Amino acid sequence: PTPTPVAAAPLSAGLALDGGAELAPETFQELWAQWPALGGGAPLQCPGSGALGSGGAQADADAVDAFLSSAAAVHTMASGDPPDAIKLFLYARSVSSGALFLCECDVSRPARACSAVVKCAPGTETEAAAFWEVLKSALASVPAPPPLLG
Repeated sequence: PTPTPVAAAPLSAGLALDGGAELAPETFQELWAQWPALGGGAPLQCPGSGALGSGGAQADADAVDAFLSSAAAVHTMASGDPPDAIKLFLYARSVSSGALFLCECDVSRPARACSAVVKCAPGTETEAAAFWEVLKSALASVPAPPPLLG
């Protein structure tokens, strides 16, 4: 049985993404190796802000994962917090077409910016570009973590 798509997240107004999308790690890896990158493979760039930048409290990979899933219906396959960075492997699925989008995103805290590679099946580049806009908006909206009580 096909799962019923969960309502699109607020930040994905231009492209309805499936909040309940699931993808096996093996499938992610297989498709990543097969699919072409959006924009010919050159990393896509976006400015960072707030909790992803170098000023004040910064979100960690777990906080970014949770925010992207709840606010933008963008799901995390894997993530980590190397020094001065956040590395994310993400995916999302269009509610209307079922198109799948894969993304490797590297957030540089000192540069207050991120670079990403977005991959999609041939013929879904227009929707993949809309996915990238949704993701940029979500990354710019990641809230700072609450202050530690001590």
